[in-house]
Amino acid sequence: MKTSFMTKRRQLTPSFKDKIIGRDDDKAALLKLVLEFESEENVYIIPIVGFEGLGKTALAQFVYNDEMVKNHFELMMWVCVSDVFDIKLIVENIIKSATGQAPDQNLEMDQLQKQFREKIGGKKYLLVLDDIWNEEWEKWVSLKELLIGGARGSRIIVTTHSSKVAKITSKCQPYVLKGLSDNDAWSLFKEIAFEQRSADSTDSGFVEIGKLILKRCCGVPLVIRTIASTLSFKETKNEWLSFKDNELARISQNEGEILPTLKLSYDHLSSHLKHCFAYCRLYPKDHKIDIRTLVQFWIAQGFVKQLNPSQSLEEIGFRYFKDLVERSFFQEVEGDLMEEMRCKMHDLMHDLAESVAGMESSIIDSNKIASDVGEKCRHISINPSLILMGKFQPPLLSVGAHGGEKDGEMAIGGDGVGDVATAVQLRVLTMVAEKSAVGGGGERSWRLWINLGKEKKCKVWGFYLLKRGVWLQVLGILGLE
Repeated sequence: MKTSFMTKRRQLTPSFKDKIIGRDDDKAALLKLVLEFESEENVYIIPIVGFEGLGKTALAQFVYNDEMVKNHFELMMWVCVSDVFDIKLIVENIIKSATGQAPDQNLEMDQLQKQFREKIGGKKYLLVLDDIWNEEWEKWVSLKELLIGGARGSRIIVTTHSSKVAKITSKCQPYVLKGLSDNDAWSLFKEIAFEQRSADSTDSGFVEIGKLILKRCCGVPLVIRTIASTLSFKETKNEWLSFKDNELARISQNEGEILPTLKLSYDHLSSHLKHCFAYCRLYPKDHKIDIRTLVQFWIAQGFVKQLNPSQSLEEIGFRYFKDLVERSFFQEVEGDLMEEMRCKMHDLMHDLAESVAGMESSIIDSNKIASDVGEKCRHISINPSLILMGKFQPPLLSVGAHGGEKDGEMAIGGDGVGDVATAVQLRVLTMVAEKSAVGGGGERSWRLWINLGKEKKCKVWGFYLLKRGVWLQVLGILGLE
């Protein structure tokens, strides 16, 4: 039976959460640069700069989705870059955005470049490179040389927190994004904090306390949303005052340092929601998370408590997800049925999850190898391209991998299956076999969830059938003991 997101939740994405408040002037200024400005260069690069949480990505989306923009360009592409500036990966993602299909993973760089030029060459395009951290000029130049083949009038929007990135990517003045005005900040705060009790929005006591709290948010939309969401669950003025005087007052108010303020909202979560949120640290930044898969992970870890026998564990876990969305820990929720839903975490929320997870969780990528995992680590996520596996000494509770076969999947595969399967406390294992590991064109793939008691050992064999790109049912799980 399918679970409807709309019928199982308090409305999570009402118009005020979808609508971008207070950025109309910013949008108008950027539209002039995108649509009207006459540049000497065929491809004109527009950097948007501002510290994290101000809404650079949201503003870029605001412009990108404008109908005038859609009608102006032959080709529109969006790529999240984040902190790993891998030119090959960026080119692959641009091609995927342009065509709707990922290029063959086995292509060499020169083959990718040829395919890339065929797709964008001579076309007037708009490309958004979201969240660039790379400050090395040489790397940027290598990418820029590939991008200049567009027709006159092409545009690239770069979002970054770094003025140095803006300087190396473009000769033009960057568009510096500021915090919301007092009036716009209050509009956003009021809509969220008083969502369920609009009468309190005109109560002078609540308004006075709310505006004092709002000053500490410094006009940063992410902070406003998160703090207002927390306060929406506090129904008395005394609770609001306590939050302001006893918790918010302890936080330093340095511009750009907003993680401690966000942590206040984490501190107000119940223990089960804290575990669920911290577990999301295993996903890479900008990953599109499959909600049903995430809920199944939570269930396997024992985070989901079935206090009401009339509700399934999956329904309860879905309610946990809903609670975290309502408190602004997730964003960009797509889909109505849980089976179809995806979401993302803001980079700062991911930083918060990493901070609270501490040494118990780790991502193995190009910056960290398996031998670097500490003794306290209980959950790991591995980049499939780096699977050498090695022996994992800590008693692992979950092993997964990021960057799976489709959006929302985490997967792991390779020759290290036996090593992982010896982890006697293993509760979650998600796997995808390499084509060379299964033979015959790679039709069989691993993917399963295991929920085992602490005393159980496991010998697991299972696989999914991949047919026309669609994951079908589990065909076999043998040897649980």
